[in-house]
Amino acid sequence: MEAALNAHILAMADLFDLDNGLEEHSYTMMPFGLLAAESAFMNERLRKVCGDTYKYWESIYYTKLIANGFSDEAAVTLSKAVSAMIEGAVTLSLSQRSNEPLLNISKVIPALLAQYK
Repeated sequence: MEAALNAHILAMADLFDLDNGLEEHSYTMMPFGLLAAESAFMNERLRKVCGDTYKYWESIYYTKLIANGFSDEAAVTLSKAVSAMIEGAVTLSLSQRSNEPLLNISKVIPALLAQYK
């Protein structure tokens, strides 16, 4: 579980690695968190879709955590925490034009998972 999650985070970090040739025009996606934040107070339908998307992502993390022996309670807590950490790190990476926030959470999340195992 930890290795797969780290690989996922490090793949995202590569998208923000401006020191290795990626440039502003290289981004082909808008970080989802920015869309969610923009829509939260302006468009109820879009806000709901964003909320449902976050729930879907959390369910993927939850399923993987359960499959790897975490309790239901731990899987619920961790799936929400991991999702929030990733979204926050993506937003920080974009605003700082750096992959450091993603690299930082790739170091912290394994320790967090170990506390609940």
